[in-house]
Amino acid sequence: MPRPLTTVATIAGTTFSATGTGTALFVRGGFNIALGPFVGTIKLQRQESAGNWLDVSRDSAGTLLSWSSGGFALSWEERGQQGAFYRLVCVALTSGTPYCELSS
Repeated sequence: MPRPLTTVATIAGTTFSATGTGTALFVRGGFNIALGPFVGTIKLQRQESAGNWLDVSRDSAGTLLSWSSGGFALSWEERGQQGAFYRLVCVALTSGTPYCELSS
């Protein structure tokens, strides 16, 4: 008898109280990003096969994917990726204690 298919949600959550690096999550395909309320700058990074972390661009012009306030959720998918580690990085924090989450 075949086993039923199940969906497993994987979550990497981080609460920032200062600048720093969030928990990494291995993702294949699309994933969700949720950011709690804050004023500052949080950006998304992807780890390359050599182990280096690179900022993710949101368009072909190389504009970095980053946020300066929170309180929202969105879905993200990078086409052509075979699976990679992603993380959120808080590079500036003016106010708030944002809870940031990556989930697949």
